[in-house]
Amino acid sequence: MPARLAAAWCGHPHLRRGEAFSAWLHRCANANGVTDHTFAGYVFPGAQIWTRDIDRLADEATCRQAADAMGEDVARVEQSTLQRYAGTVFPHVTTNGWLPWVTPVGVFHRRRHHPGWAFCPACLRHSGTAYLRWRLAWSVICPRHACWLLDGCPRCMAPFEFHRIGLSWPDKWPCPTCGRNLAASGTNPPLHTGTLAAQQRLSGVLRYGVLRLGAWVLTPDEAFAGLRRFLPALWPASGTAGLVDGWPSHARRRLALRRCDGPFEHWSVDDRARALAALAVYLDDWPDRFVRDAKRAGMRPSRLDAVILQASPPWLRASWALIG
Repeated sequence: MPARLAAAWCGHPHLRRGEAFSAWLHRCANANGVTDHTFAGYVFPGAQIWTRDIDRLADEATCRQAADAMGEDVARVEQSTLQRYAGTVFPHVTTNGWLPWVTPVGVFHRRRHHPGWAFCPACLRHSGTAYLRWRLAWSVICPRHACWLLDGCPRCMAPFEFHRIGLSWPDKWPCPTCGRNLAASGTNPPLHTGTLAAQQRLSGVLRYGVLRLGAWVLTPDEAFAGLRRFLPALWPASGTAGLVDGWPSHARRRLALRRCDGPFEHWSVDDRARALAALAVYLDDWPDRFVRDAKRAGMRPSRLDAVILQASPPWLRASWALIG
């Protein structure tokens, strides 16, 4: 089917606020009764869609083809890709490697090898077609249903690959690896204190374009760059203290915070949730709580590598200087 006939599609679902480009393509395919791969073959003839991280790599031509096919505004389609976070969450979109604050999907052919897509089972149960938007690493709780997000199948631990599920219907989202219904997979254990508050605080930086942190009024790029540099200071490393060493023992036990290998974006939802709960403590009382815990734990500015410290925004360097 040539691209010029794409306007003949019967279903034209519009992008929802915050929805990711790939998730919208999935809804478009569902609305027209075809699989994701069939839909992509018709709308983007000769292009690679599901064999790449299309949210990251969609170019202007790809966005325009999708917009023309579905009768959507091309500017809105372009804003549904990860490009919308360039200059705020991270400096710019790169074609490979990991992006700060963005969970990786690990594309290999049509498969995904990293749990980069989080989902809410309750949203899958109640929305019929998925409204998927969670690629930012601080998103660990569904604010609508106040429950944990999942980043894979609870039975086989396979990543969430909605483009391989095919035609979905209400209450039925079978895992393409083991067949378990992902819409019925959620549990609702207690949320970590502070996790939702930290998630909302970070999301608010994008919404309002500012983060007030003590006496500092930070732009999004200053805030996200600094907080990403600050996260490693929470845990002990290489025989040196971390901020959590300055916590009372009962607080450390309650949070059960543990150091994980690799960048923050590669951690499981549960580990990221615990880290956000710890981060919330400092966001609410900056820099006093930070200085107090650092001194109690015996930390010094040298706790951070000099290169990392120099690459940090001025507000974080000034805060580190306070601990002497």
